[in-house]
Amino acid sequence: MLLRDKYIFANIFLFFSVILMAISVFLLLIEALWGFIDAKNTGVFNFKYWLINFYDSFQILFPFITFLSGLFVYSEMQKFQEISVFEVKGISELQIFRTFFYFGLFCSFLSFILGCFVPYPYEKKEKNKTHYSVDFTTPKIFLWIENYNNGIGENVIFKMNNNETLFTCYANKAEFSKNMIVFYNGFMTDESDERRNFNSFVLNVNFNPLHILEYLTLPLDRQSFFNLYPILKSMAQLDIKAKDDWISLFSKISYPLLNFFIMILLIPFFSWKKFLSRPKVFIIAFIFALLTYSLYTAGLSLGKAEIIPWQISPWLSHIVLSIVFARKLIWHTEIKGV
Repeated sequence: MLLRDKYIFANIFLFFSVILMAISVFLLLIEALWGFIDAKNTGVFNFKYWLINFYDSFQILFPFITFLSGLFVYSEMQKFQEISVFEVKGISELQIFRTFFYFGLFCSFLSFILGCFVPYPYEKKEKNKTHYSVDFTTPKIFLWIENYNNGIGENVIFKMNNNETLFTCYANKAEFSKNMIVFYNGFMTDESDERRNFNSFVLNVNFNPLHILEYLTLPLDRQSFFNLYPILKSMAQLDIKAKDDWISLFSKISYPLLNFFIMILLIPFFSWKKFLSRPKVFIIAFIFALLTYSLYTAGLSLGKAEIIPWQISPWLSHIVLSIVFARKLIWHTEIKGV
């Protein structure tokens, strides 16, 4: 990295750190205020939901913080004529802009890593329940559990169609682990209806039974990419491919990458070459970030409604921003050629 790139990167990082801390403190105070308001009714301050709400708000605002930092640095460079000095030395605006892209990529990586540490990911969907009844049916298997908790089920019925052979197992208890189910005190039947009793029976399967139970009992939107992907992959093995779940999975990559793509919105300002006061910087950054977020959420909604292919929906805003960048690049090449 060239010295000028290090200088620009360091300035953006400085603004980013200050803004990040300021917004973090603001969000913590706001969420704490709502927590104390709820505590008046419940008598207890719920630290868990305070942390979850702060985390969710922080993740949403991350691209805004990235873009605001870049816009602040651009404005400061215009204020002190630094961009003009670079251009006099033969350094083009795209060469200067390249460093902002590097920083956007850095923030995308940071946001993705942050998304891997979701608070309380294993909190159950129905928070007040300690035991769950499970009823799961696919063309390949049927699983019914009267009471399930932490990998152990009571009063279990399991049917599996394996190589056109129907196998059924009834058990008072079952333990679920990776690629294996251990049944206790029950009996099994096959297509011949011959009944075989057992005290314990170990069944090896080509999928992870725990992923089925996690799919049914955990909030999937609170799982990290690395937790959610194997769950959905196991479901796909069982012919369950819910597009909403896969959109949620890919959004865990696409939203952090908005930190990189949102920097494209700085390009018009490099061409404009005017100093912006700090209030204007904040207002413009907020509007641009809001438009980007609206386009992003619109893409998700259109994919879930099957108006556009779900594979494209998490990337709609990225595609639009890439088109903007490509148009700018073509225009710059044409001007340079002239």
